[in-house]
Amino acid sequence: METAIQPPAQLLSRVEGAQNESGLFSSEAVINLQKLIFAGSPLSEVLAMIAQLVESHAEGMLCTIWLPDEDGKQLHCAAAPSLPGFSAQVGPMAVCPKGASCGTAVYRKEPVYVTDILTDPIWDDYRDRLLPYGIRSVWSRPLFTSEGKVLGTFAILYREARSPDTADLQLIENASHITGIAIERHMKEEELRRERDRLRLLLEITNSMTSKLDLRRLVEVLSTNLLRVTRSDFCSLLLPDADSGELRLTILYNPESRGAICDGAIIPIDGSICGKAFRSGKSQHFNSLEEVRDDPESFGNDVGRLFYDRITTEGLRSGCDLPLIGRSRVLGVLSALKRSESVFEKEDVEFLEQVSRQVAIAVENAFDYETAIKDRDKETKQRRYLEEEIRAGLGEIVGQSPALKTALSLVSVVAPTDSSVLILGETGTGKELVARAIHKLGSRSEKGFVKLNCAAIPLGLLESELFGHEKGAFYRGHRPKSGTVRARRQRHAVS
Repeated sequence: METAIQPPAQLLSRVEGAQNESGLFSSEAVINLQKLIFAGSPLSEVLAMIAQLVESHAEGMLCTIWLPDEDGKQLHCAAAPSLPGFSAQVGPMAVCPKGASCGTAVYRKEPVYVTDILTDPIWDDYRDRLLPYGIRSVWSRPLFTSEGKVLGTFAILYREARSPDTADLQLIENASHITGIAIERHMKEEELRRERDRLRLLLEITNSMTSKLDLRRLVEVLSTNLLRVTRSDFCSLLLPDADSGELRLTILYNPESRGAICDGAIIPIDGSICGKAFRSGKSQHFNSLEEVRDDPESFGNDVGRLFYDRITTEGLRSGCDLPLIGRSRVLGVLSALKRSESVFEKEDVEFLEQVSRQVAIAVENAFDYETAIKDRDKETKQRRYLEEEIRAGLGEIVGQSPALKTALSLVSVVAPTDSSVLILGETGTGKELVARAIHKLGSRSEKGFVKLNCAAIPLGLLESELFGHEKGAFYRGHRPKSGTVRARRQRHAVS
């Protein structure tokens, strides 16, 4: 998000340009107003000063300044310096065709000058609120940004029925211009502040999540941190459930739970908005649940309608479902819902998408950690099993030294293979026991084990003893001999 704040010189030029056209403010008043704005004074103080300066131009003139609420459906009084308790007494005014002077002006997007509120029908629902103050005429001018966004309204009130003349119209136009400058600057400062807060919060969330590899602890961190981010009434993490093939819901927070949706609930992938986000890998933002009621990709089927009823029973009306996209797949969904309509603006959704990307990284790390732990446990179990098998097959070998354990580990590696094995060692170190262990753990363990002391056989007869000979092959070779190796045709040991 990029927001530009006008430098002091440029803003001063705009204010002075407005006041010079009609002599609205003195130079001293402009300087004081500038001091308030640049000192970061509360907007209510700045608006009250503007209203007082305008009121000083005519006897009996009263000024009020109105600002919209978050959804822009109502206006509340932000400044009425000469009318104590006015804001609390009058309350909000709706933006509608009969929203008194201010609400109607914003609705029509044009000034509304009411000569007598006792007779004008747009005041039917509000005139009783102003009668205690003796107000009869209200002239309101709406304030908009250059992009058409509502800033509020500037209103001049009198305790007598009267219509504005040319001078009055010029006064309210210039005063509205200056008021709009102050409000717009304040809004931009607030946007910058929110952006800084969001970036700082995003960094805090990222730092807190990256250190949590256990999924349960990660959920605890999300429950704490996301409440500050989403500004929603219901937030949950949905991950694939291996048993059902659907999504299992973990509630991160739902302080006003109505019991329709419980922690651990199974959510249908083919009958919910979060399921659609999981399938498509795209964020699903809806201002009203009614908008997607008949969507065939979410609630527009039998399963979806049942889940739709559960959501409405829970009182949820709008929100955003964000897919958690990993390196190669969608890992799950982060859901942020509200019990009112039209809550999340475009900037809110963009920020939530940034948060979801960080959550996806943390969830994927937790999955990888969980897999690594399972693999480690599996390998440990398998190693222990092999060690027990080796121990069972090596009953004649006793010892716990690292060297012996290493030798036995090598035995377990070569025993299942058909490779020839050469065992080296001094006399009495147990070469034959190792050879027997290899034979016992091998595939020929059911066959016999042949022990042959090669050192006791003359060198000239070694070949004949091992591989045999034919009759007459050498002197005194009166009959053929098959030899030890040919006779057994099995694994042997050479010592």
